[in-house]
Amino acid sequence: MKKIKVLFIMAIASIFMLTACYQKNDDDEHDYLQAFKYVYQYDEKEEGYSLNVRIPWVSKKEEKPEYLKDLVPFGQDELVLPSYHEGKPILELSVQTLNHESILNQDKKIKHIVLPRKLKVISDYAFSGCSSLTNIEIPDSVKIIGNYAFRGCGLTSINIPSSVTAILDSFSGCSSLTSIKVDKNNLVYDSRNNCNAIIKSGSKTLIKGCANTVIPNGVQVIYYDAFLNCSSLTSINIPESVTAILDSFSGCSSLTSINVDENNPVYDSRDNCNAIIESESNALIKGCVNTVIPNGVEVIDDYAFSDCSSLTSINIPESVKEIGYSAFYNCSSLTSIIVDSNNPVYDSRDNCNAIIESKSNKLVYGCAKTVIPNGVEIIGRSAFSNCSSLTSINIPKSVKEIHDFAFYNCSSLTSIIVDSNNPVYDSRDNCNAIIESESNVLIRGCAKTVIPNGVKGIYEYAFDNCSSLTSINIPESVTQIDYSAFYNCSSLKSVRILGRLDYVGMRIFENCDALETIELSAFVGDRNVSYYFTYPDLNVYIFYSGTIEEFEEKFEFYENGEYIIHCSDGDINVRYWREK
Repeated sequence: MKKIKVLFIMAIASIFMLTACYQKNDDDEHDYLQAFKYVYQYDEKEEGYSLNVRIPWVSKKEEKPEYLKDLVPFGQDELVLPSYHEGKPILELSVQTLNHESILNQDKKIKHIVLPRKLKVISDYAFSGCSSLTNIEIPDSVKIIGNYAFRGCGLTSINIPSSVTAILDSFSGCSSLTSIKVDKNNLVYDSRNNCNAIIKSGSKTLIKGCANTVIPNGVQVIYYDAFLNCSSLTSINIPESVTAILDSFSGCSSLTSINVDENNPVYDSRDNCNAIIESESNALIKGCVNTVIPNGVEVIDDYAFSDCSSLTSINIPESVKEIGYSAFYNCSSLTSIIVDSNNPVYDSRDNCNAIIESKSNKLVYGCAKTVIPNGVEIIGRSAFSNCSSLTSINIPKSVKEIHDFAFYNCSSLTSIIVDSNNPVYDSRDNCNAIIESESNVLIRGCAKTVIPNGVKGIYEYAFDNCSSLTSINIPESVTQIDYSAFYNCSSLKSVRILGRLDYVGMRIFENCDALETIELSAFVGDRNVSYYFTYPDLNVYIFYSGTIEEFEEKFEFYENGEYIIHCSDGDINVRYWREK
């Protein structure tokens, strides 16, 4: 169990208890068990049962109730779900969820699940997020597979029986899939010509593909997220029959080849450009690592190159008039960006390795080797997002606005400098941070940031993903720390807060798994501690400089909780306390 030491030196305000295990509870009087509980509900009309799989909890103050005697413990490779209960068949399966993910994913040992033999309905999110689940056989009684039922599973193959009549975005994000088959007797879906895909026969819509899919001629629509996160997909061939592609290839990070049949009336890949272009609008809707954007393209669509993690260079021709939202999101290997000098809308002035909107002087996309030129006034939302190789930022005096998430997940940043003549932002005292001068709010830090006294607030995600940050001292001038300010600082071990905090956002240290010590000289907050320290299996140890008697005189509290108050002459176990 992970332990965090929290040192309270001056004053402790109203704080509640953190819950254990998988789900937080307001009173924290319960423990969640390392086991599954089956709950049955009889349906008289169907003459069968619905089965709900849950993780049970027990009161810490009482012995385990009798109704929890029949539990299925964690740790099995194969989970066999019952087919009958009291002589009646299990017809519907639902599973308790947490943040839209199945609680079955809490047991990482499960690789194979055997479903009830007479099952008709697999509910929404039933196996969502079960990344260790590699094998499951869908019985030939199943009619409905719910929304996101298998989202993000580790399945390598799917076999859809003839009985299935409804598949509702059920296999989204199953990135390991290499084989998809639909029973030839299914009246609603097919996988014609051994195409390794699920096609809705009536509408000729491909709803799910995989790394080995060959899109057959005759398919008219490629549906939303049909190939979502198919990270092993290397090539796409669009046949002449396809007339609608609906954001179908997000997260296909290994794509190297894209070809559209020359007879397709809606899309093309002109000049062997390795991209999908909507012919009438001249909009490039999907590119890959080997794409050469041809002159004549006028629009680069939203997310067109998103997750092309091996893309190293972009050349924007003079014809491009519009670049959509997150068009180059998560292109983490980019080192070269060039805009044609004759482009009337965008430029990459001074060989800056960035895309700048000329009229507004807004930098919309940068990369690891971008040098922000003086004259840029705005750094746009997510402009450098996921530039994991970016090590330094120099903000010129011309910059007046830095939008949210401009430097999100720039995990290698070690140097941040703001021009001393910038009227809006500063990096006072060589602090290696961007501070909004008027409000004294630190909006971006890095692994080498030293927060100067005078800063009043730390903005949301200010230190997100600073993986090399090991310690941070927050000066007494800081009164506010916003939501997820230190999100995913995986090496952060110690935090020292010297001032009195008037506001603390939720999850400020989320995913800071190395965190050992938090020292607080004063603390104010009316929320549950779980808003601040979001870790499962967490013990919080608090050090109080006075004696037990002094603590009892100063605070009212409930005993026998999971907080251990270390006073100078002994310990007290408390669950909740506040100043009298």
